[in-house]
Amino acid sequence: MTAGKQKVFVDKRRWTLEPVAWRLALRNLTRNVRRNLATGSALALGFAGLLSLLGFLHSVDSYLAAYTVYGTQVGHITLYKKHGFENFAMEPKRFSFSPAEQGVLKSVFSQHPELVYSSGQLQGSGLISNGCDTQPFQARALESETEKALRVHPELARWNVPMKSYFRGQSSADFAAEFNAIQLSSSLAKQLQKQKVYGEFQDHSTAPLIPDCSSPAERGRDSNVQLLTKSWNDAMNIQDAEVVGLFSGKGEGQRSALLMPLNQLQSLMDTDHVSSWALWLKDPQQSARLAKDLVTELQKQGVETETYLWTSKQTNSLYAGTMNFLHIMIVFLGCVLVAIVVFSIFNASTMTAIERSQETGMMRSLGFDRSALTSLFAMEVLLLSLLSVAVGGVLGFIGIEWVESLRIKLNPPGLEGGMDLLMTPGLLASLATGIILVVLTTATALFVQRRIAGQRIIQLLSQSNR
Repeated sequence: MTAGKQKVFVDKRRWTLEPVAWRLALRNLTRNVRRNLATGSALALGFAGLLSLLGFLHSVDSYLAAYTVYGTQVGHITLYKKHGFENFAMEPKRFSFSPAEQGVLKSVFSQHPELVYSSGQLQGSGLISNGCDTQPFQARALESETEKALRVHPELARWNVPMKSYFRGQSSADFAAEFNAIQLSSSLAKQLQKQKVYGEFQDHSTAPLIPDCSSPAERGRDSNVQLLTKSWNDAMNIQDAEVVGLFSGKGEGQRSALLMPLNQLQSLMDTDHVSSWALWLKDPQQSARLAKDLVTELQKQGVETETYLWTSKQTNSLYAGTMNFLHIMIVFLGCVLVAIVVFSIFNASTMTAIERSQETGMMRSLGFDRSALTSLFAMEVLLLSLLSVAVGGVLGFIGIEWVESLRIKLNPPGLEGGMDLLMTPGLLASLATGIILVVLTTATALFVQRRIAGQRIIQLLSQSNR
């Protein structure tokens, strides 16, 4: 080459790997400090906001999952007889599991070590009386030992679910079967004036056998109630029972809710069938796969079943309804935040690219091609976005810790007593959000610079694009 006409050759495949390229990109960041600070601040605050939204979604999801799956014993998987969910109330004998079918279920379940707990369930209805007033009840029954174990599950403590606020008294498993121990919803107990449970009475012998119904206080002098139902054999059954615990809950379904041991409700309904079977897993993420496997395995054994996951509105309406609403809200707010960040990057990148048009033209004339210049600009924005996301992550977690320390109470619909506002995001979700934000901002800068750098050199040098 002749002097004065030496051309600079750039290896496009190695340009972004050269240390000089990264040093040049880093130096360019100091040329418009105030603009880069403003752009970086928007990106950092946007990422901190996204972390807060994701943390809120993750915490509410985990809290409701722990409360409904373990606190209210929904189960990760619930199995019904084929079409049993819709038809059990009309034909309980036909759409329930017989003792022989229960044996098949237990045999299949025993082959799956991923199961922690399993229990047959039964539903029934009737009338409950305190000797003066009568109210309808909707009973739900499962095995006492399973119910007791679920109420002290570690997930409840992990997510600060205050079971003492939702449950008072003792479990039915603490009493002999012949004691007929039951637990009432707080709404039903209030209607019956049975708001003191068995363990809170000092002397049970002082209660009158026949209460004076004209005295409201005397109706609650003991924990005894009477249950009246129509059995599956069309006979009327009556049972004396003792209220040993109260549980809280909102909604129409809780106004008449009653919980009792499975064998007790079977005796009251005069049956040995169960309406469904609930399963609790070590890893809830395996619920969908296991549910499909169980249906197939049971079908081979001659038992036709259908399954419902703990996330379905049929078996867990509180969780499904709340999370569907939150997902829509979080997606909308997240899109707004991302749009603000992307437009901020777009505007800042456009102004920077236009201001550097003469510089771009000069480098083009020296031999730098369009790809090399675009890569250099993208490296500059990549460094800015990585630094901003790191700062935003620190600010976000500091802000989350501060908000959680305030112990703010939320009162979602259907959740008695509310819950503490928690905003701790999952690690994988945080990393994924940061990566997506960095990719979006870098892609935006690439689009802007590629459009500017692609113009003719004479146009760039003459600044005619301004």
